[in-house]
Amino acid sequence: MVEVDEKYSNLAKHLLGNVFIAEGEEALENANGFTVIEKTGRYVKGKHTLTGGSVGLIEGKKIGRAKNLEKLQKDIAAQDAVVQNLRTQIQARHNEVIAFNEDLRENAIKETERAIQELANQVFSLQNKLENIQGQQSTARNRLEDLNEQLQQTQSSVEGVRRELQEFNEVLQLNANRLAEAEESFKAAQGAHEESQGYFNEFNLNVTRQQSKINALKQELNFKNNQLEALQNR
Repeated sequence: MVEVDEKYSNLAKHLLGNVFIAEGEEALENANGFTVIEKTGRYVKGKHTLTGGSVGLIEGKKIGRAKNLEKLQKDIAAQDAVVQNLRTQIQARHNEVIAFNEDLRENAIKETERAIQELANQVFSLQNKLENIQGQQSTARNRLEDLNEQLQQTQSSVEGVRRELQEFNEVLQLNANRLAEAEESFKAAQGAHEESQGYFNEFNLNVTRQQSKINALKQELNFKNNQLEALQNR
């Protein structure tokens, strides 16, 4: 019930060793020679004495309050250390999140831009090939028309014209095959572009998640600051 400094412990034991706190007045009848103090401090009964009043009460309360203030100061200092440690950890995690987001965003953007540039180059190359094939096909068709006119004009060179026509038909088929291959390559490039777009969308989703984590850390920091303010007010 009583707290004293270590240097006064023997004195406290000597003075208070046989002192008891009574819950009611009936303890006066059963004191058995011990010192009895009423719970609210209204009276003190010794072996041969019975006294009451409030002598020294105010001073005792002052000492008690001083002790409580010392405890509160120690508790506040301990809590300040905890809060400072938490702030340091939160700031460190915040810096790590910022650095991670910057690295992730920069690397992903560069990689996506590189992939898009490669796909654009491939599409441009395929478009050029397609234009060349279409030009060759148009030339072959024009040549075929010329051969048909020559066939009508000269019957003597029918076999030669037929062979030449067959050769041009083979070239036309080859060009058609090349065109089909080019279309397949274009479809593959288009699929790769769509896949790259999916990666880009997933990256944006990850950025949003990281931003949510940052907001959660900020909210936690505000909560800790509110706790610190409440402790300081107390």
